[in-house]
Formats: sequence, C-alpha cells, structure tokens
Amino acid sequence: MPVRRAAVLGSPIGHSLSPCLHRAAYAALGLDWTYEAIELVAGDLGPFLAELGSEWVGLSLTMPLKQAVVHRLASASELVRITGAANTVRLTPEGLLGDNTDVPAIVELVVGLGGFSESVVILGGGATARSAVAAIADLGARVVRVVTRKVDPALLACGRELDVEIIETSWASADSATAQAELLISTVPARIASELGADIVARGALLDVAYDPWPTWLTARFQIAGRPVATGYDLLLAQAAMQVELFTGMTAPRGAMDIAGRAELARRG
Repeated sequence: MPVRRAAVLGSPIGHSLSPCLHRAAYAALGLDWTYEAIELVAGDLGPFLAELGSEWVGLSLTMPLKQAVVHRLASASELVRITGAANTVRLTPEGLLGDNTDVPAIVELVVGLGGFSESVVILGGGATARSAVAAIADLGARVVRVVTRKVDPALLACGRELDVEIIETSWASADSATAQAELLISTVPARIASELGADIVARGALLDVAYDPWPTWLTARFQIAGRPVATGYDLLLAQAAMQVELFTGMTAPRGAMDIAGRAELARRG
C-alpha cells in the first residue's frame, strides 16, 4: 500500500505549525503518512488539485485558499456553506469534500474561556471572522461588533444566514469599540493587531488566532493585564486535531500533538 499523503496549502506558509502537529499525530497513531507545507496562491490551486493522485488523503487550507477552494468541492458541510470558507478538504473517490474545523475549534476555546453573556467584538472581516461569527452564533450570540477596515458583503451575508446582527465599526474606532468587550476575538495577523495601539485591552477575555511571532503583541498585552487568553496556538491545535480525526477516522492524540507543537515553538524562540 502506498504511503498516504496530506499537506497544508497557503501563502505565506513557511511559518505554519501544521506539519509539526499532523506528523506527531500520525506517528502516535502508527500511520505511515507524510504531511508537508506547500506554498500555493489561489491562481495555482486548480492545477494543483487536478494533479493529485490516489495517495492523497487530505488538505489543510489557510489564506488565501479557504475561499478559493469552495467552488471546486464536490460536497461541502453546512459550515462551509454558511461561512463560504473551507479549511479542510478530504480527497475521496466521490471528489473533494470540504469542511470547516475553525468553527468548532473556536466554540471549544470560547467555552473554555468561560463563554460570554453580552458584548462580543471581532477584529477583522475575512474568512476567519466569518467562522468566528458562526461559532459565537452557535453559542447563542445575536449581536456582534466587527472592527474592520473594509465592509465585507460575505460577512454580512453570513450574519444574516445565522440571524446575527453585524455592527460594523471602523478601524480608527477600535480602542473604544473593544474597551467594554466581554469577549474579543482577533482574526487579523499579529502585525495588524499591533497597529491598534496600547489602548486595546477589553474588560474580558481574548481569543487571538495569530501565533507568529510568538507570543503576539495582543496576547502578551492581555496576559500582562491578567485577562483570560486563548491563543492562536490553542486554536491551531484544536482545529488540527479535528482535521486528523476527519482524515483518519481515529481519535486525535492531542497530548502528543501538543508536546510536539510546544517544542517547535520553543525551538523557534
């Protein structure tokens, strides 16, 4: 039987921890699988997918491919349909099957932070922001404030689909918008969040999806302030474990994955 293959695709991709986490999982499960990081832009996605052989099992997708892959799927989960983004693709005889493990991973982490009862603010308006809206809708939110530089029709459509009111706020008003947030979810790269200035500390918890560089400026600021924090690494580990289970049909060895991931973060300094 040929070695089974999986990979994470995106651009830039060199910083990704996904290979470390997935390889640790497959080794712990006793699977002779490979997993690599492949630099790929949206325009090259179609030719890449067309050349994949039967040895390929699954793909993890990051930006800018979460949206680009959707129209190439033979079948998509309800979460993919709602968010318009797939971060997980399984290769089957029936074609490409798309899923979104970001949403249940965000749900898991928000519950771990203690949940929320009212004010939720999301930084950013892209595919991950839509996943965040879907997650907090699943937890009962009906209103969310989104701080973004540009109105995204896909984000508004996602809110309507989920019966969640999206209150859009300009980037220039981020400090006042986040000041009273019970839960702040940052879906933007670390360097973008760092532009917001020293006043960005919500009164509640933070979920920061970024992990490069580590720790991010925003995560460090909340930790210094003594606020509850779920990090981008926590999110990556949770959604990667869910991907492993979709790819293999086996329970993901989160302990082994976590040990490998933290060792790699320490190595990077």
